Amino acid sequence: MILTAIEEYFSSSLHKPFFAVASDEEYKELKIKLEEHGADFIRLSDCCRDMDKKPDLDLLRDKLRTADVDCKSNRVVVLGLAEYMLLTGDEYAFFTFDELKDFNLGSAWAVILLRGDAHIVKKIATGDPRFDNRRYFISRDAMPLDFDLLFSPSNVSMFENDGLKSLLIKMEDGESGEIGYNSDLEFPEATCRIRAIKDSYSAICKKNPGFGIPKEFGNDERWDYLLEQVTKHGTLESVFDVNDFKEDLETKFHERISGIANTCWLYFIYLYADRIKTKNSYLKYVLDNCKGFEDFKKKVVNAIIEISHNDPQFKTYYSERKRLLRGYPEAEMARFVNDNRVDPSESIYKLTDISLNERKEIIAQISQNGFPENLEELYPDLNTYMIKYHFQGDALSKELTDYFDAYKKEKMRNIVSSDFLEKVEKYAVSRDYNRLRTRDELIANINRDGTYLCWIDALGVEYLSFIVEGAKARGLMVAVNIGRANLPTITSVNNKFYYDWPEEHREKIEELDEIKHKDKGGYKYGPNNKYPIHLAEELAVLSDALDRAAVELALRKYDRFIIASDHGASRLAVISNIEEKDLQEKLGNMMQEITEQGEKIAKHMDIKDMRKYRELVKGFLNEVVNRSHKFSRENFLDRRGRHRVYGIVKLVDKNLDELAGELVKEEKNHLEIVGRIDDIRGLLLDITA
Repeated sequence: MILTAIEEYFSSSLHKPFFAVASDEEYKELKIKLEEHGADFIRLSDCCRDMDKKPDLDLLRDKLRTADVDCKSNRVVVLGLAEYMLLTGDEYAFFTFDELKDFNLGSAWAVILLRGDAHIVKKIATGDPRFDNRRYFISRDAMPLDFDLLFSPSNVSMFENDGLKSLLIKMEDGESGEIGYNSDLEFPEATCRIRAIKDSYSAICKKNPGFGIPKEFGNDERWDYLLEQVTKHGTLESVFDVNDFKEDLETKFHERISGIANTCWLYFIYLYADRIKTKNSYLKYVLDNCKGFEDFKKKVVNAIIEISHNDPQFKTYYSERKRLLRGYPEAEMARFVNDNRVDPSESIYKLTDISLNERKEIIAQISQNGFPENLEELYPDLNTYMIKYHFQGDALSKELTDYFDAYKKEKMRNIVSSDFLEKVEKYAVSRDYNRLRTRDELIANINRDGTYLCWIDALGVEYLSFIVEGAKARGLMVAVNIGRANLPTITSVNNKFYYDWPEEHREKIEELDEIKHKDKGGYKYGPNNKYPIHLAEELAVLSDALDRAAVELALRKYDRFIIASDHGASRLAVISNIEEKDLQEKLGNMMQEITEQGEKIAKHMDIKDMRKYRELVKGFLNEVVNRSHKFSRENFLDRRGRHRVYGIVKLVDKNLDELAGELVKEEKNHLEIVGRIDDIRGLLLDITA
């Protein structure tokens, strides 16, 4: 029907534009038929003087005005006008159509082929009786145009259709539905749906349905970067593939989140987008609970703090986090150690052995709170060190076994108990250790052919469990010989064994000894450094030595690898000496206060001064009694081993009562008062002598 109407128009003497409103299906068919009939097409898109300029309607009018000259058949078909009118709005459409309907075409015919805008044509016909059915035809199947337009500004440019001209070409070709185009033009009066994708984030979401990553996870610069990458590589998945994000999650984790800023952020986006599929449940937990990239980086390290070690998932989270964080810088793990100190009942369970600072913290917490049940999981090397080593093949085997087992426990708890001191004093008197052969005797009997000697300075037998178990773990056979150092136990009288060994087959490792010195290792005992945290580095030194032994023997460079030492180093001697010094200083200050208060009593003989005096004396005695184990046992035991300190306390109490009795008398005996004060002072000095 509509084609017939157009053919009748072409056969008429009417040289005014003819408005033909077709359905979508008719539109495409009409284009083909009209082209076959020799009609020329004038596209509104050709009236755009630039790719993103609105069409110049004056240029359209010029083309219509010269159609009778420029067109072969004098029959032209105008495309794109209805589609453009959707963008400009009904008011502009009515004005344009109303003007065009009376346009003088000369000897030409012009069909304004429309999809939609039937209501505008009808409105014009209603208002102008001359605009009758000779001038227009509306198909019964014609429907309003159905467009869902998406545009992005030039700084985003997410679509293939670049500029308004490209959009018009698509429309002129008969496309409908959703069309995307890049343009900086806006059409506030449009009668079709136009959605703006004005930023890179929106563009990415459009290109990747189900993207699902919150906008606040990145700033404009980073979303621009991601869109640039997606545009370059085609899809988000391709971007991830190009960067090899899907490989080596745990081995390259820190490198990927701590390198080039945009790439690191992009890796985070990959992890978040793929979090449902990740096999690392701890990582998924962190991703589900993070608020962005920076928060993610912190939570990867610290989220474990929030999870109770009694949580059913804790063990899984713990092991997966440990694998993820292996190789993290010490500075970052040090911050975690500090942040983790919020709950003493929980903090030790969150620590691992993958960083030096954590290993030190485990030792410090054990010194304060005792051993956790899961030490083997937390710090396997320390657990190995603490294994009770059973000495064998010697008359002293039981004594050595019990002594060094107790010693290691005392060392780790950072105490010197009364029971252990008694044991020390017993062996100091009996000197049973003299029954052991000397180290030099043992080494002198070793065949030097094919044997390498490694001297580890300050290595005591307390490390035997660690060394033996470590050697076995490396597939080595171990033989242990226990000897004693020469007295005095200084290096100069205990190094002959080393220098007697062939120079090319020996080495000296000094790190173990150096670690303990303030100027080298930084572990000098004091108020701010009370715990045996140096053990963490000591075990690392021994691990390296065992690795060296395993390599040398595996390469068959030697048949035997000897680890020997000049002497050990007693942690408990350090604790006792330092704490005794600190305590003596404190008691000295307290004694000075007592003396000054006693002088005041002697001068004024006032009972009012007695109360403070008694409090000072009692405080002094309490300090001594409560911390008496810190002193040499000789100060507190009589020949029968009884605590003589308690006898002195009774005498002090007796003298305090007698002094108070003298002070309440009406006739005070000055000499008696001074004498009591001197007696009390003497007893207090005697207790610390």
